[in-house]
Amino acid sequence: MLVSPAEPAQLRSLGRVSPLPEKLGCDFLVPCHGGFAGAQRKEVKDLRASAGDGRLGKEIAQLKTGNIHPALLVVEGRVKWTSD
Repeated sequence: MLVSPAEPAQLRSLGRVSPLPEKLGCDFLVPCHGGFAGAQRKEVKDLRASAGDGRLGKEIAQLKTGNIHPALLVVEGRVKWTSD
C-alpha cells in the first residue's frame, strides 16, 4: 500500500510513503486487479470545509482521471445533529 506523506505517522506506518496517492487525489493506494483502489480520508470537521473550498471536488476529479477503481471516501468522526 502507498500512503500519502501528509497522513499522521500512525497511518504512514501502514505502507510505503509516496507522493503518488496525493497526485491521484487520495490518501491511500492499494494494488487491485492490475490497477489501484484508492481511499480519501476526511475527518468530519474537515469534510465540510474541503467541500466548500473545492478541495474535495478536485480530489474526486483526480480519482476519476487516475482511473482509481474502486475509489472510496472514508469519513472519520462523529456527526452531531442539533435542532438549530
